[in-house]
Amino acid sequence: MTKQSIAEPLLVSAIDASRILAISSRKLWSETNCGNIPSIRIGRAVRYKISDLHAYVDAASTENQTSRVSRKGGAK
Repeated sequence: MTKQSIAEPLLVSAIDASRILAISSRKLWSETNCGNIPSIRIGRAVRYKISDLHAYVDAASTENQTSRVSRKGGAK
């Protein structure tokens, strides 16, 4: 008998996505409406791909690093 592994979910709810990102539900909806975090509609339900949440964090950290460098270089 083989042991089945439980895979991570491909999609999460808005509540779970906001918990994963450690942001409020309101901020999640704001970022979704601006197009910064893609979402998927399945009927009336809105779901988020885990990979999109990772991409959002990566983009935000890259943006923060870029703004820090430009502030350091601009303040002479």
